[in-house]
Amino acid sequence: MSHAFQALFEDNSAYNEDWAFDSVKELFNNAKGVSFCIEENPLTKKNKLKLTVNDSYVVSIFFERNNRLASELKSISSKECAEVSSIRVLFSPDPENEYDDIAVIIYDFLEEINKVVIYSINQEKVLFDSM
Repeated sequence: MSHAFQALFEDNSAYNEDWAFDSVKELFNNAKGVSFCIEENPLTKKNKLKLTVNDSYVVSIFFERNNRLASELKSISSKECAEVSSIRVLFSPDPENEYDDIAVIIYDFLEEINKVVIYSINQEKVLFDSM
């Protein structure tokens, strides 16, 4: 089964799509078998960073900034923040748990974001809260 989590954090000018995608790329800069490409959703025109490991395992990373995220943050954590950004991470199925390290590396990066709430979409619960 695939899994996903979302980091919601207080927006500031340093956080944008380039920062998010470049930060994830830097995490795997010297990793063997890892490739990246940016794809555009033809309907929404929003980009995603596609991280592929060993030509078989895929992680999709999305950066988002919009007014809806403030209400989403409040509904999952009861925290209020006027300006909110989000990084959503979708992992392809990994039945043998061969790529758990990829999830841990990305999760650790998300924990380092200042004033962040990390939410498991599958488990419907907050995993980390530094707000």
